[in-house]
Amino acid sequence: MSILLLASQTRIFDWKAQDDFAFFSGDRNPWHMDAIAARRTQAGYPVVHGMHAVLWALEVLARDEALRQSVARVNVVFHRFIHVGDEVAIKIVRQDTAGIRLQLWVDGLKVTSLKLIFGEAKLARTQESVSGIVHQLSSPEEPAVLSLEQLNEAGGRLTFARGLDVAANFFPELAAAIGPRRVAGLACMSRLVGMVCPGLHSIFSGFNVNTVDLSAQPDAICFQVTGVDERVRFINQSVEGGGWSGTIDCFARVAPVVQAPMKQIGSLIGKNEFEHASALIVGGSRGLGELTAKLIAAGGGAVTITYAVGRAEAVDVQRQIREWGGKCEILQYDATKPAEEQLSHLEFFPASLYYFATPFVARRKSGLHTQSVLNDFLSVYVSGFHNLLKQLSRMSDNGLTVFYPSSVAVEECPAEMIEYAMAKAAGEVLCANIARFSKDLRVVVERLPRMLTDQTAVVFPIETAEPLNVMLPIIRRVEIGR
Repeated sequence: MSILLLASQTRIFDWKAQDDFAFFSGDRNPWHMDAIAARRTQAGYPVVHGMHAVLWALEVLARDEALRQSVARVNVVFHRFIHVGDEVAIKIVRQDTAGIRLQLWVDGLKVTSLKLIFGEAKLARTQESVSGIVHQLSSPEEPAVLSLEQLNEAGGRLTFARGLDVAANFFPELAAAIGPRRVAGLACMSRLVGMVCPGLHSIFSGFNVNTVDLSAQPDAICFQVTGVDERVRFINQSVEGGGWSGTIDCFARVAPVVQAPMKQIGSLIGKNEFEHASALIVGGSRGLGELTAKLIAAGGGAVTITYAVGRAEAVDVQRQIREWGGKCEILQYDATKPAEEQLSHLEFFPASLYYFATPFVARRKSGLHTQSVLNDFLSVYVSGFHNLLKQLSRMSDNGLTVFYPSSVAVEECPAEMIEYAMAKAAGEVLCANIARFSKDLRVVVERLPRMLTDQTAVVFPIETAEPLNVMLPIIRRVEIGR
């Protein structure tokens, strides 16, 4: 038995596909559906539902009559994220009478592994009552937010989001091969992870399930958490229902990083310490830019914070600063676009510039060096920075002090961040030449240590520096010269 894979057996998962699967599965986790929310996750971009890619691959197998034998077991491992807009290709690794092993690839990287074992379905287990903090759920409107302690006790019953006719409509060949209830059951597992357990801050890492007799199976998934490893935020849960029985593996993502509130920041510095400061903070709607804006405002300075796409976040930072009694304006600014028109909307001209503009740092790549990734970083860290400085210099009569945040990655040069380190090193060279040849520009460059931000918040614990302790001395150097 063999499968002839055609060039057509690739697929681009676009936004329509994303919306369709969210409707079918009921999994509307924001990191799948909201580009603004996704940029504050480890993925950085909206992520395709892993189960959608699995069901598509199984649909292709069923269409090519590779599932003529009964499927007894399905094992899946999600290795990497698939982003909305990616083209995914199927690669058959092995196929014989015992089963099929296949992989999904994007841009030369393996993103998902599937293993199908042929055989007869098992008899369904007697469903045990599940107890836990979740209980019975039919249609969760918003993703749950559960602590690790709560996840230890989670269990319940989650009904399918749509009827079996919808499953047969979305994946007709697969529904004919394994039954529409099993198709809907797999989709419900995506909903379980993304909306219920762990819920909002979740990563689906894999599952291992057996087919069971459909005669007594509900249109629902019963689940019970069986283990939580708090060190790495790993959750294992048993599942039963929809014609499946087995286990799901997932992680509880670290929530988006919340910077210190104004009350805490105000207690660290003198109220008039930065009273003469007027600062433009590019990328000031979150992360280190947000923290810098709060520190300067808490010290009596006036700040303008910029955002590229996250206006709501910028407005919230402005609200916090103004409610505390500080001065803050907001400005939309894209570092990859010409500066002149964008800067024409400035409410006041800055005496200092803090440049925190950045693309997403953690990139998916297949080799040591990827030119397109380097180009993305250079467009912001070098070209965008230089373009902004040129325009500010034309507008200024009194000079400007600039803070350029480099990174210890320039020294450590981790293999997965080589393009980032190269671009930051190029930015340092540019800053050195600006300092040599521009009399009206004072440039402060600092190689920042790893600090806890949205870009560095990962599942596995990594030692980070305290942002307040790092940034306050730098701001004092820029604004006061000490």
